[in-house]
Amino acid sequence: MALMVQLSRKTRLLLILLTLLCVRLPATEVELRFLVPEDFTDLERMKREAEPELERISAGEGSAADLADARYAMETWLSQDGYAEGLIRFRMLDSAAADEIEILRAEDWSRVEIIEFEVRPGQKFFLGSLTFDGELSFEETRLREFFPPPEDLPYDRRRIEDAVSRVERFYTINGYIDAEIGPAVETRREDSPFFDLRIPVEEGPQYRIEEVEVQSDALAPIRRRELEQSTSIKGEVYFPRLAAEGALRIERELGRSGFAAEVDYEAEIVARGRMAITYTVNPGPRLMVVAVEIRPSGEKSLRTRRSLVRDFFAREFPTGETTPVNFDSLNRIEGELYGLGIFSLVEIRVEERREEEAAGLSEESRAVAVVVELEELRSQYLELEASWNSYELLRGEVGFNDRNLFGLARLFSLSGYGSLKGYGIQGSGTDPLILGSGSSISLNGDLSYRDGEAFEQRQFGGELSVVNRIDSATALSAAYQYRRSVTGRVSGEIAGSEISDFSSGRLRFALEYDTRDSPLSPFEGEAFSVAPFVAPRLLGSDIGFYGGLIDLEGHRSFQRRITLSAAGRYRIRARTDEEEGIPIQERLFLGGAHSVRSFDQDQLGLINAEGVSRGGLSSLEASAEIRTRVANELFASLFYDVGFVSPRSFSLDGDLGYALGAGLRYYLPIGPLRFDVAYNPGPTYGSSSRWRMHFAVGLSY
Repeated sequence: MALMVQLSRKTRLLLILLTLLCVRLPATEVELRFLVPEDFTDLERMKREAEPELERISAGEGSAADLADARYAMETWLSQDGYAEGLIRFRMLDSAAADEIEILRAEDWSRVEIIEFEVRPGQKFFLGSLTFDGELSFEETRLREFFPPPEDLPYDRRRIEDAVSRVERFYTINGYIDAEIGPAVETRREDSPFFDLRIPVEEGPQYRIEEVEVQSDALAPIRRRELEQSTSIKGEVYFPRLAAEGALRIERELGRSGFAAEVDYEAEIVARGRMAITYTVNPGPRLMVVAVEIRPSGEKSLRTRRSLVRDFFAREFPTGETTPVNFDSLNRIEGELYGLGIFSLVEIRVEERREEEAAGLSEESRAVAVVVELEELRSQYLELEASWNSYELLRGEVGFNDRNLFGLARLFSLSGYGSLKGYGIQGSGTDPLILGSGSSISLNGDLSYRDGEAFEQRQFGGELSVVNRIDSATALSAAYQYRRSVTGRVSGEIAGSEISDFSSGRLRFALEYDTRDSPLSPFEGEAFSVAPFVAPRLLGSDIGFYGGLIDLEGHRSFQRRITLSAAGRYRIRARTDEEEGIPIQERLFLGGAHSVRSFDQDQLGLINAEGVSRGGLSSLEASAEIRTRVANELFASLFYDVGFVSPRSFSLDGDLGYALGAGLRYYLPIGPLRFDVAYNPGPTYGSSSRWRMHFAVGLSY
């Protein structure tokens, strides 16, 4: 027996469309053609909106769904760019038949060789005047801020609808909960490409919270009045979220006294423009802490000492005493434990204890333990690094780091490096707790040898520093640094200035501001630092001198494909007495992979007869770079560097050096591998060539 079902024309078209959406275009390349009016100049911009779909279709890897998405994306772009009546039609052609194919069966897709898009943009419209119709409590200029400025702006209905929604929300936030805004009434000017807009506004009354009441059978009247006052919302303009915030304040206030309260609320209109908020509070039993228990989150034991974690709770919950739970304190302590940087998970909760542990407590109280479950990050790791750069040539480094030394959340690092130009060893230890939250104290030491172009140097020294973080972006620091250096083979000698065995003791201060998304590979943000220092004889210096630096850096990205970076640095050195000259160990140099890149290391300016830089007492350098993503983590760049070294302190005048160049950056977790080729369009000073190549790790700032 055969069953016959008759389908309507609309149903048949729907089934055909569903079939097409499940079918892929042929796996051979498809030619895409665009038919556009001669005066339409935005074709490439429009195609970029559908670039992924068009690429798949062109390669023969697309589907009918991609074709529909491409048309939708391009028509949406037309609408948003002012072509309010824009349409796009497409035809699928067989080049052999030179005619349009009617696709009814899956096997017909194999014949598609050309897809022809016909673009009918129509007239481009612009937003004209904007008026608001109704009695307004706000200035029209304030309401216009939610709309795009009308001057020569393409008319976009969706953008206008979004703006109307934002105005309506603005009214709601300001207590006009009955306000009705829009829809926008558009009027096209006769013989003109402009739409004038009129926005109907019916405000209604502004509501304020006139009454706040706390209801609870378990709380005394005086306590209920205290909670009513703690909401801090009486007399405020009503907004639904404001009532919820009041409930959270009540929960928080009771939580400080050990109650895990449940709070419900109801908002009621009591008169025109007047609201009443009623909170129903169930405080529950009072939770009294009898113990603090510290546990690992999993089976792995904790390396961190429990006494370290318990110290965070000692002030709020002294050992041997029964204290009410303070949920505010628990939240604060959780943040402080995360701030140590040694835990991947910190979970703090309260658990009820057995009745015998509740001895001496009232019937309305419950004995609980504060349970802290911790999961640790990896804290010990070994670093190995091998690299090549244009100055040091082959370089190798090995380092050991421990972020949780002896399980006490202290930081320790020890590393050594060697290259064809020098070697060294350095170590540091940091205590982030002894000075309190937000402050740390560090002790660093190093020993090194450097074979430079102007001199060779052996030195050792140490530094004691204190850092106080004002907020997540700003820090103040102070440090004392002692350093002793012995120089030899001084090719850039200045008569009467050199001290081969030179000691310096300096006191350094620094203000740093850093909003970069990464200190190693920044794409967004700014960094600023100013760091003056003094090095008088009283602090162990062989001569009295002082100096400092000002450092600026900024980065902006556009769709994470193009990044523009700019940086500048100014440094000075000066004597504190009337004598002149500072030893070469403390003079300033420029040139190389990390400053003006068209010069060899330290070879920009102040060159002696042998072609070696003598160094100066002021230096200024600036750099601008634009980077664009080539593929995955590979970027190409163009850059421009400029800088000078002056023989005078506090100078802003010197012999400038320049660098124009291009390079490649490949981003790794340790920073980008960088290859640069730079050309010097200006004076070469002691350099033998205008071209330089540099290979290094890290950006040049």
